[in-house]
Amino acid sequence: MRPIVITNLTYLIASMSITYAAINQIGSTLIGQPGDSQHALSMGGSGNNTPGDIIAVGSYNWPNLSTTPESLRNRGRVDIYKIENDSLLSFGTIYGTSGNDYFGEHLSVSGDGRLVAVGALSRDTPTTNAGEVRVFKWNSSDSSPSWNQFGSTLNGNSSDEFFGRPQLNGDGTILAVGASGSFNNKGEVYVYRWDTINQDWILRDNLIGQEENDYFGERISLSRDGNVLTSAGFNELNGYINVYRWNGNNYILERTFTSSPGDALLGAHLSGDGNRLVIGAPEADRNGFTNNGYAKVFEYSNSTWVQIGQEITGDFTDQRITGGALDETGKTLLIGSRLDGNGYRGQVEIYRYYNSRWYKINDPIIGDGEYDYFGYRMSMKWNTLKFALSAKQWGNYPDFVQSNEGRGYVKVYQIDPDSDADGLPDEEELFYETNRSSSDSDFDSLLDGYEVYTSLTDPNNADSDGDGVNDYREVITSLTDPNDADSYEYLNFTLNGDGTEYSVTDCLTIAIGPLEIPSTYNGLPVTLIGAFAFDKCSSLTSITIPNSITSFGAFAFRDCSSLTDVIIPDSMTSIGQGAFDSCTSLSSITIPESVTSIGHVAFYTCTSLTSVTIPDSVTSIEARAFARCSGLSSIIFEGDAPTFGTDEYGNVFSESGSVTIYYYDDVTGFSTPTFQGRPSQMLIRDTTPRLPVFELDSFYESLPLENITIDATPTDGYPNTFNYQWYFNSFAVPANIGGTSNSYVINGTAIND
Repeated sequence: MRPIVITNLTYLIASMSITYAAINQIGSTLIGQPGDSQHALSMGGSGNNTPGDIIAVGSYNWPNLSTTPESLRNRGRVDIYKIENDSLLSFGTIYGTSGNDYFGEHLSVSGDGRLVAVGALSRDTPTTNAGEVRVFKWNSSDSSPSWNQFGSTLNGNSSDEFFGRPQLNGDGTILAVGASGSFNNKGEVYVYRWDTINQDWILRDNLIGQEENDYFGERISLSRDGNVLTSAGFNELNGYINVYRWNGNNYILERTFTSSPGDALLGAHLSGDGNRLVIGAPEADRNGFTNNGYAKVFEYSNSTWVQIGQEITGDFTDQRITGGALDETGKTLLIGSRLDGNGYRGQVEIYRYYNSRWYKINDPIIGDGEYDYFGYRMSMKWNTLKFALSAKQWGNYPDFVQSNEGRGYVKVYQIDPDSDADGLPDEEELFYETNRSSSDSDFDSLLDGYEVYTSLTDPNNADSDGDGVNDYREVITSLTDPNDADSYEYLNFTLNGDGTEYSVTDCLTIAIGPLEIPSTYNGLPVTLIGAFAFDKCSSLTSITIPNSITSFGAFAFRDCSSLTDVIIPDSMTSIGQGAFDSCTSLSSITIPESVTSIGHVAFYTCTSLTSVTIPDSVTSIEARAFARCSGLSSIIFEGDAPTFGTDEYGNVFSESGSVTIYYYDDVTGFSTPTFQGRPSQMLIRDTTPRLPVFELDSFYESLPLENITIDATPTDGYPNTFNYQWYFNSFAVPANIGGTSNSYVINGTAIND
């Protein structure tokens, strides 16, 4: 890393003197090709099965040289880079389709870095300037970095709609797209969700601006979970920002921010968790200056948005604070300005929130050239203190003669250092008064950074909630909430309408290991596991379900990828739609005789299942219930053939490898040699009464010279004399021994009467 020369700044905070660490640039400056004077950027990445820390840089007017044919100009491209060992490595390039598409003017990287959504505002499909968005997914199986289109191409619906300002949520399952030209520039935001069944983007909701020429949707922001969304309308320089929250069916307007006439409220940026947002008004006049601008941060608290900290204002005329970017929890804030005090180089300042106030922690980071507009675009990686800044151009606008001029550039930074490698930077440790020389200040076996950012526990207190249980044990072992002394497990319960029973509606995704669902909660029975309740609880290995549970909601255990076995209680009558969808480690499932139906895609992509027994109580199995179970080799039906569902994508067993269907000779509805498009075999059911059965384990065969004593005393409830059968090594022992003695002696070769 190359440090920026920054004066050590000292601020007095609650009588504590704080000196901040340097801001370090990561790798070299990313410089565009000649003529690439506009750059968009977005960051994401980190975690299992992800490419790592990713930066996507859009050059939407590439190529644009005097020698470039007119038909190819402004095609656009997106270059992707990976942060590795403090360097920026090329990680693939995605190109626009046609000239003047301006592909890459707006783009978004998912929080996990696996997806990149790219807009082409001026794409003429299906009509002039309708606009387009394509999503690309990292191909993890390719030896060289490559990105393949993910889902269908999304287009605007009308001329001059300029559909193409995308925002992805953390895991890339929600996509918002702004179309500022819709309805005579009233503007619109489309929100899509990824449909795992249809493997495509499905419209979730759409939001429309207030009036014509609001250009609503030109600046949007989306929280990590996709449940909070902001969009700005410009409304003749007054500006407004709408905040929406997903209620399970629609995005509901929660708050509208407005500004004074002429302030030009530009837009909002959400923190990753969606609980804080920053707004900017570059044309506002403050403290005797003209157009110095301001930024304000708001926090969602008690179902309303309230300002936290002071208003941050520009320091000179025409500074024009354009807004900012927030980290995961909204504690770190980037503030960008068009001017730097000596021209249009642009500047970015960094603030930290502490003790109800925003504190600036660095001298301004300033652009290289007089007309760079550095900080024109900013992106902060949610769960780290890494951020990227772009400049519109590099050189003295409008003269683009020199080799570097008109190119644009991007720089990537990190707030460093982290002396004890605990995930909490040194300046953070000063805020939290933790030990910069110890990665675990309270000796509770949780890193300080993990406590601050993930478990949200006190890094200076090994028992944050004072319940007598160590934070580590609560987080890793017992799954209780380390911040709630009265917590049960990482389960959320909802009381039903008449107040007589509870449902399990959610489980925190950090739950790990085995988990037992209680049969009662607050003295009332727990009867239902709600839809998506355990969705993506990928570290759960087993779940104990009590007999009080009578049904599962749709996709109740979807993507529990570490879940290995489940015993369904005999209180259940049905296994709901997608109940165990994508439980890829599930190798054993016990279905009780109380179950009568198995729902649509119930065990879809359970690739570790090898054999399943269907009890005779089951009368219906819906379409693709066992589809894509690639390891499934046998399904045994105990009773008559149930009804089997189909849909446009296949039948119950589609894409399930070499599964064979077995059924008994005393049932109906099956056929051989095939059934439901699969090989089938009939089994002979053994109805010979053998009660009780005494079976010697086969390992006794290895002791042929030793006598083995077997206690054959009848159990309670049986008569002293009865017909019975002994088995030795799978061979029947003649039933010529009485039933009144306590024991009989048998060796490996003969029977002693």
